Amino acid sequence: ALIDYSKAIELAPNDPRNWYNRAYFYKYYLGDDEAALSDYQNALKVDPEFVTAITGIGVYYQNKGELQTAIEQYEKGMTLEKSNPEAAAFCYYNRASIYSEQNKLQEAENDYTKAIELDPNNPNRYDQRAQFYADYLKDYDKAFKDYSKAIEIDPENPDNWYARGKFSSIYNGDDNLALKDFNKALDIDLGHAN
Repeated sequence: ALIDYSKAIELAPNDPRNWYNRAYFYKYYLGDDEAALSDYQNALKVDPEFVTAITGIGVYYQNKGELQTAIEQYEKGMTLEKSNPEAAAFCYYNRASIYSEQNKLQEAENDYTKAIELDPNNPNRYDQRAQFYADYLKDYDKAFKDYSKAIEIDPENPDNWYARGKFSSIYNGDDNLALKDFNKALDIDLGHAN
């Protein structure tokens, strides 16, 4: 695979996707974060607005604990919200996760909400904010509404039903609703292990 990713770069070095694809392979398949970082940076030399490479670099620094550098990367991606709102939403989500850990809860909520505004049809954005509401703000009504919105957007995804069921059991103590949601997840995918 590495040979083929490298050949793609050799044949089309001005396509940032080729650099990004190899970076992704380095990171998630070979565990070579430094090689991934180098390829993300090469993608940005080709296209300084290639937001998936921007987020890749942000994740690299976030995982290393260099949070301010990670935030600066995510903020570069946020500036592209008009040209690539879904990718910018990912940057807002990532910064929100840092803010949550830093106990900057209002800033985190603002970022989770902005991610939803930019990518309103992505159920993951609602799940992410729901988890934030449950874990950090202890606002279970808002969390339940967000989990339910994720189901409304994608009712055929068993993970959405499972997430709300887990929330209902752990946070709301509503085992009847939890069981109903777990069963719905199994109706969709009998092999859903969780």
